[in-house]
Amino acid sequence: MRILPVVLAAGIAALAMAGPAAGGLFSHKHATAAPPDGTSPQPQNVDCSKVATMQYASMTVEQCQAMMAMAQSAQRSMNDPSGARPGDERLSCTDIEAEMRTLSGGGVSQQHVEEGGRATQDFKQTVAKQKAEATAVAARESAEVTAAAAADTAVGVATGGLVQGRAAYAAQERAQAENRVIGDRMAKEMAPKQQAVFGAVTDSGGDMTQSMQSNPRFARLVKLGMDKQCRGEGR
Repeated sequence: MRILPVVLAAGIAALAMAGPAAGGLFSHKHATAAPPDGTSPQPQNVDCSKVATMQYASMTVEQCQAMMAMAQSAQRSMNDPSGARPGDERLSCTDIEAEMRTLSGGGVSQQHVEEGGRATQDFKQTVAKQKAEATAVAARESAEVTAAAAADTAVGVATGGLVQGRAAYAAQERAQAENRVIGDRMAKEMAPKQQAVFGAVTDSGGDMTQSMQSNPRFARLVKLGMDKQCRGEGR
């Protein structure tokens, strides 16, 4: 399906990526929490001036502001009553998709779809690679700390408790230092991947915003599709 009704919502969700998965693997930073009611973050709730100050942030204030402006414009377009038709509430996802296909020039351009797909795939592959590395490093460090703790216990038993081993503490210190280095390296590796995703979201969002501004019916169908959580191909 060429038309992507959730692309603007993805733009808002992309803000949560300002603290990247790479840094999170070793920095112990928590991901942005969703609102308590389970809804997506709203544009007016995002302070773009704080984005650039986040640790490992790779989204600029300008990119954030562009995404927020597009989301707000899209919201206004979707609320335009001139795009509504009698019986809209009875449309299924298949009906919505079928009507969208009759609207020429609506949605995201094929070029931006392909660019977004490549950027997203590259990002996912990098996350998977870094996650695998982080898992392997954590397992090794855990084994080293466990072995060091056993050595400390043996020292204590051998000396009747007169000598307390420090091997486990030293192993933990080494692990923490190593994790900081790895976390920084991963964050630097991830930054251009995120930038590519943000750029793709901005380009796709621009296509969607323009389509919705120029065609109130298209905007209405997008809203209906989002309300029904349609995923394309009638789902």
